[in-house]
Amino acid sequence: NYVGLTSFRSEEKALLFFKAGLLKDDLSNNTLAYGISGIDKEGVQHNGMAGFLERREPVLLTLMTLGKLKLVKPQIGKYVYIVENPAVFSKLITTCPQKSVLCGNGQIRLATLVLMDLFHEETQFYYAGDFDPEGLQIAQKLKERYGDRLKFWRYSGDLYERYQSNVEISEERLKKLEKIYVEELQDVKKAMLQQKKATYQEAM
Repeated sequence: NYVGLTSFRSEEKALLFFKAGLLKDDLSNNTLAYGISGIDKEGVQHNGMAGFLERREPVLLTLMTLGKLKLVKPQIGKYVYIVENPAVFSKLITTCPQKSVLCGNGQIRLATLVLMDLFHEETQFYYAGDFDPEGLQIAQKLKERYGDRLKFWRYSGDLYERYQSNVEISEERLKKLEKIYVEELQDVKKAMLQQKKATYQEAM
């Protein structure tokens, strides 16, 4: 059972169709990953993923590929880092090649959720995203879905202020923060409501 069944409403609906074999477009929905291996439903190692892992290169995983897997594993230990920005993803896998990293690419797509669901329940996720209303919404939805398995990485009012951009957030967008209730996000939420500017992940 998921922690938050309705956290990603449209994605949850698509996930049901996908599991029932009714989602026909299984190629355009994909997710970017690095440092993971896969086991298929017959219990055999996925050689394609193993090749990318051996070469220390990222791999773009489609729903077609993910639908054939029963388990994925981090290359070392039980920790997986998830970032929102592709440039941050690229920097992380270059400077920390021993880590396992996923990239949401600005949003959490169905393929990303399917991939995260394939990790063993002992796997710990560390998530970092943009400090804007939409970024906090994504962070909260992931926390609702994965509960204690998901930890927020570098979420603090100090970082929000230190790397703040000149991009102003409209009052309409700020209203989205009214629904942000997760305790670990309150520091950033409070600072954002006061200063009304965004802080982007690549700056941090």
